[in-house]
This record gives sequence, C-alpha cells and structure tokens, in this order.
Amino acid sequence: MLRYKEEFHIVEAKIDDGSVQFLLNQNKDDISVFFPDFNAESQDINYTRLIYCQSKIVGLCIGKREGNALTIYLDYTIKEYRDFSVGKYLFASIPNEGISTIELKEKTKHHYLYLQKMGFVRDGDRFIKRM
Repeated sequence: MLRYKEEFHIVEAKIDDGSVQFLLNQNKDDISVFFPDFNAESQDINYTRLIYCQSKIVGLCIGKREGNALTIYLDYTIKEYRDFSVGKYLFASIPNEGISTIELKEKTKHHYLYLQKMGFVRDGDRFIKRM
C-alpha cells in the first residue's frame, strides 16, 4: 500500500467567511468543550486562519494580532486530526507572519496537555509561547 504524507496549508480568512462559519456551526458542540467562552461575534478578532490537509479543512485559528503578538481565542482541530500534527504545523508557520509571541488563556483541562506539548509555558491563567 502506498502511504502519503500529510500536506498542510494555512489560508488567511475572515471571521464571516462561509467556510469559517460552516466549520464553527458544524463543530459548535465540540468547540464548546475546549473553548466554552469563545464568541465569534467578538469585535477585536482580526486574525483568522483555516488549516487544510490536502483539500480538507481540518483546523481553525482565531484571535487578535497586535504587532508581533497574537492572542488566540480559538485553536480548533477536527476530531480526526487530533494527533498534534495540525498544531505543530500551525505554530511552526506563525513566525513566518512576523509573530514572535503567542498567548492563550487556559479554558479547560482538556486543552492543558495540548498547550504543554506545543511548547507553551504557563503564566498564571494563561499560556505563552515565544518563537
């Protein structure tokens, strides 16, 4: 059997794009487990990225960028791709956009192990990753 290598791509989007809204609506119950306070209507969202594997949307990153810092409100991966590969690709790619610091607030214990594995360091109720 031939095996293929997963090939990821990140595509810039806007929060009100159809693909973003579809992913949010289709996965709202699962998203609420990891990000119970996430609000797509937030006025300060200015960073939205869709993560694709081949031609399938497998992840979504939403936040607020200020200069070289990014505060992430939502870092979501669909269930079938939760092997850390999407997160590894995302966080390896973000510095290419001139971002050197990423911050997330811990929302649930489910997310805690993922953040540690991605190289974030706890600072009170938030996690920080410096590139």
